Amino acid sequence: MQARLRFSRHPAPSDANKLVLVGEGDQLILQHAGSRIALEPAGRDNFLVKHPDFELFTLRFGREKEVVTEAFNGSSWWTNERYSGPKNLSTQRDGMPLRVIFIRTVPGMAAYG
Repeated sequence: MQARLRFSRHPAPSDANKLVLVGEGDQLILQHAGSRIALEPAGRDNFLVKHPDFELFTLRFGREKEVVTEAFNGSSWWTNERYSGPKNLSTQRDGMPLRVIFIRTVPGMAAYG
């Protein structure tokens, strides 16, 4: 049996900006650009995606009351119909400005963002 999740990208959702995930058994599959890409677990709610459009960052999922409601990859953000928070990444849920800093560490080098 397949389970399918659809997410809309923000700020401008369109069919081209949909994220479609299919559960097949215990495998999670991303349908993207005509390909089916098996996601590789990288911790709770984090996955590696072996595709050039996603491989710089993990694909992470956010939850509300233990139900998946949003997905992140780098600066890309998608939500599904269960998401109830603001649909603007410039503010947090409490209305305060959100500042996102990505930090990558490289062995033998100082961290940079």
